[in-house]
Amino acid sequence: MEGWVWGVTADNRKYMIDRLYSMGDPREKEVQDSVVNFCNREYTNSKGRTLKISRICWDMAGHRSEVVYALSKRIGLLRFIPVRGANAYQRPIQDFPNKVNKSSGTFFTQVGTDTAKDQFYSDIEIPLGESRAIHLPLDDRVCDENVCKQLVSEIRVPKKTARGVIFVYDNEQ
Repeated sequence: MEGWVWGVTADNRKYMIDRLYSMGDPREKEVQDSVVNFCNREYTNSKGRTLKISRICWDMAGHRSEVVYALSKRIGLLRFIPVRGANAYQRPIQDFPNKVNKSSGTFFTQVGTDTAKDQFYSDIEIPLGESRAIHLPLDDRVCDENVCKQLVSEIRVPKKTARGVIFVYDNEQ
């Protein structure tokens, strides 16, 4: 399992703070415990203030959804949000429900992945110090060359559909 902690300021600057990389089968208690421990970490900002992770969005990636649902119930329904990419383009960045999903017992949320990628790729171009800028740490444990490549590995390419040509993200380069 892999995850990152991002801090977001009031003017929407984003800071990559930490990274979880846990090997093993997600069904194993040790792997799930490592996720819980990671989600409960505390961080101290430059002003000495202790901060906790307030919201976790965990991509189910189409498998082991029962593990993600169980982690949401264990960590907190409004704190650990199971997410899945929407199966349609041009959806909102997130579609948080008004109530708990009856089948999963969680606040299962759809993510408009193409919309989120559009926002991310736009924000990564913004100079540091300006609102919406993305700040990556000079710490290979959190953000090494492979992470940087992963963050920008996809490009928009035209795709023919029944509705005409649309642009989709593709990492086949």
